[in-house]
Amino acid sequence: MTVRCENGKLVVARIMIGGLVDKQGMLHIGDVITQVNGVPVDTVPALQAAVQAQMDTLTFTIIPSWIDHPKPLPTYMKAFFYYDPQYDRLLPSRSIGLAFAKGDILEVYSVNDDKFWQARHLGATGAARLIPSLDLQEIRSSRIRAPPISVNPAKQKKSCDFLSLRRRKKLIYGDQLETIGKNLAH
Repeated sequence: MTVRCENGKLVVARIMIGGLVDKQGMLHIGDVITQVNGVPVDTVPALQAAVQAQMDTLTFTIIPSWIDHPKPLPTYMKAFFYYDPQYDRLLPSRSIGLAFAKGDILEVYSVNDDKFWQARHLGATGAARLIPSLDLQEIRSSRIRAPPISVNPAKQKKSCDFLSLRRRKKLIYGDQLETIGKNLAH
């Protein structure tokens, strides 16, 4: 479950498909969490501290969302790149990321988030995990730098010769242009 703070209220932003919260069906996207075990919470760190402090039972007091969010049906997509969540710095938690390889078929359940979608491997059971959205992956791909160019001494000499030849041509033609310019002025 992912929670965000909106106007001083904790709003449920994401529920992992197939996870414990989803299976219980008690919380829904858009619900506002006001208390945990009778203790008021209004920030994400306060919610985290209240949840970590309890070992046995958690009781949430919520204001329900009246917006109906039907369970999404899966969309099937083929992966065109490799992804390892252990190296993703934008992922909220590396443990909820889904690693996949190029050519894997994924069941994508939720594409509501701009950065991460919920998916699992074709035929897998259990909770869905997060994968990067197409927009996020396109941004990442556009920012990949070209590999550094290795300098070959033989090619470097040729390029220097080419530059010096170019400079010589510029000097020669530059002089001719000056002469032509003087003749036109007279």
